[in-house]
Amino acid sequence: MGRASELDQRLDQRRRAAAGADASDRVLHTDGLLSVVFDGTPGRAVVRLAGELDTTNRGAVERALREAHRLDAALALDLERLSFVDVAGARALLGFVHETSAPVRHVPGRLRRLLEVLGLTF
Repeated sequence: MGRASELDQRLDQRRRAAAGADASDRVLHTDGLLSVVFDGTPGRAVVRLAGELDTTNRGAVERALREAHRLDAALALDLERLSFVDVAGARALLGFVHETSAPVRHVPGRLRRLLEVLGLTF
Protein backbone atom coordinates (compact mmCIF):
# COMPACT_ATOMS: atom_id res chain seq x y z
CA MET A 1 0.00 0.00 0.00
CA GLY A 2 1.35 3.42 -0.92
CA ARG A 3 2.02 6.24 1.50
CA ALA A 4 -0.88 8.32 0.15
CA SER A 5 -3.43 5.53 0.63
CA GLU A 6 -2.15 4.88 4.18
CA LEU A 7 -2.65 8.56 4.99
CA ASP A 8 -6.12 8.45 3.43
CA GLN A 9 -7.02 5.46 5.60
CA ARG A 10 -5.79 7.17 8.76
CA LEU A 11 -7.66 10.34 7.89
CA ASP A 12 -10.84 8.35 7.28
CA GLN A 13 -10.44 6.55 10.63
CA ARG A 14 -10.00 9.87 12.45
CA ARG A 15 -13.00 11.35 10.66
CA ARG A 16 -15.12 8.33 11.65
CA ALA A 17 -13.99 8.53 15.26
CA ALA A 18 -14.73 12.26 15.44
CA ALA A 19 -18.19 11.64 14.00
CA GLY A 20 -18.94 8.81 16.42
CA ALA A 21 -19.07 6.26 13.59
CA ASP A 22 -17.91 2.68 13.56
CA ALA A 23 -16.42 0.83 10.61
CA SER A 24 -19.79 -0.12 9.10
CA ASP A 25 -21.17 3.43 9.21
CA ARG A 26 -20.92 5.93 6.40
CA VAL A 27 -19.99 9.52 7.31
CA LEU A 28 -22.18 11.70 5.08
CA HIS A 29 -21.06 15.05 6.47
CA THR A 30 -18.71 16.35 9.08
CA ASP A 31 -17.48 19.83 9.89
CA GLY A 32 -16.28 21.62 13.01
CA LEU A 33 -19.81 21.70 14.42
CA LEU A 34 -21.75 18.68 13.23
CA SER A 35 -21.51 15.14 11.95
CA VAL A 36 -24.11 13.20 9.97
CA VAL A 37 -23.57 9.43 9.98
CA PHE A 38 -25.59 6.79 8.12
CA ASP A 39 -25.93 3.28 9.53
CA GLY A 40 -27.44 1.26 6.71
CA THR A 41 -28.18 -1.89 8.67
CA PRO A 42 -30.91 -3.61 6.61
CA GLY A 43 -34.33 -3.20 8.19
CA ARG A 44 -33.22 -0.54 10.64
CA ALA A 45 -31.29 2.13 8.79
CA VAL A 46 -30.68 5.28 10.79
CA VAL A 47 -29.08 8.66 10.31
CA ARG A 48 -27.43 10.03 13.44
CA LEU A 49 -26.82 13.74 13.81
CA ALA A 50 -24.36 14.89 16.48
CA GLY A 51 -23.29 18.41 17.39
CA GLU A 52 -24.71 21.77 16.33
CA LEU A 53 -27.09 22.20 13.39
CA ASP A 54 -27.46 25.79 12.28
CA THR A 55 -27.63 28.07 9.29
CA THR A 56 -23.92 27.51 8.49
CA ASN A 57 -24.32 23.78 7.84
CA ARG A 58 -28.01 23.52 6.94
CA GLY A 59 -27.38 23.03 3.20
CA ALA A 60 -24.80 20.32 3.77
CA VAL A 61 -27.16 18.53 6.17
CA GLU A 62 -30.02 18.69 3.67
CA ARG A 63 -27.76 17.15 1.01
CA ALA A 64 -26.58 14.46 3.45
CA LEU A 65 -30.16 13.58 4.42
CA ARG A 66 -31.19 13.31 0.75
CA GLU A 67 -28.20 11.04 0.10
CA ALA A 68 -29.14 8.84 3.07
CA HIS A 69 -32.72 8.63 1.82
CA ARG A 70 -31.45 7.51 -1.60
CA LEU A 71 -29.45 4.78 0.13
CA ASP A 72 -32.44 3.54 2.17
CA ALA A 73 -35.87 5.19 2.01
CA ALA A 74 -36.99 3.40 5.19
CA LEU A 75 -34.51 5.21 7.45
CA ALA A 76 -35.09 6.94 10.78
CA LEU A 77 -33.44 10.05 12.24
CA ASP A 78 -31.66 9.83 15.60
CA LEU A 79 -31.20 13.27 17.16
CA GLU A 80 -29.96 12.20 20.59
CA ARG A 81 -26.51 13.77 20.16
CA LEU A 82 -27.65 17.14 18.82
CA SER A 83 -26.57 19.80 21.29
CA PHE A 84 -27.95 22.87 19.45
CA VAL A 85 -30.39 23.55 16.63
CA ASP A 86 -31.34 27.00 15.37
CA VAL A 87 -34.48 27.81 13.39
CA ALA A 88 -32.75 27.14 10.04
CA GLY A 89 -31.65 23.73 11.28
CA ALA A 90 -35.11 22.93 12.65
CA ARG A 91 -36.63 23.84 9.28
CA ALA A 92 -34.18 21.52 7.52
CA LEU A 93 -35.20 18.65 9.81
CA LEU A 94 -38.91 19.42 9.47
CA GLY A 95 -38.67 19.64 5.69
CA PHE A 96 -36.96 16.27 5.48
CA VAL A 97 -39.43 14.59 7.84
CA HIS A 98 -42.46 16.03 6.03
CA GLU A 99 -41.02 15.08 2.63
CA THR A 100 -40.04 11.52 3.56
CA SER A 101 -42.19 10.61 6.61
CA ALA A 102 -38.99 9.44 8.32
CA PRO A 103 -39.54 8.67 12.01
CA VAL A 104 -37.58 10.77 14.49
CA ARG A 105 -35.99 9.14 17.54
CA HIS A 106 -34.27 10.22 20.74
CA VAL A 107 -35.10 13.92 20.52
CA PRO A 108 -33.58 16.04 23.33
CA GLY A 109 -36.18 17.88 25.44
CA ARG A 110 -35.63 21.44 24.23
CA LEU A 111 -35.44 20.38 20.61
CA ARG A 112 -38.59 18.29 21.03
CA ARG A 113 -40.47 21.37 22.25
CA LEU A 114 -39.17 23.51 19.35
CA LEU A 115 -40.14 20.89 16.76
CA GLU A 116 -43.59 20.51 18.32
CA VAL A 117 -44.12 24.28 18.19
CA LEU A 118 -43.13 24.18 14.51
CA GLY A 119 -45.67 21.44 13.80
CA LEU A 120 -43.94 18.08 14.15
CA THR A 121 -45.82 15.45 16.15
CA PHE A 122 -44.15 12.50 17.80
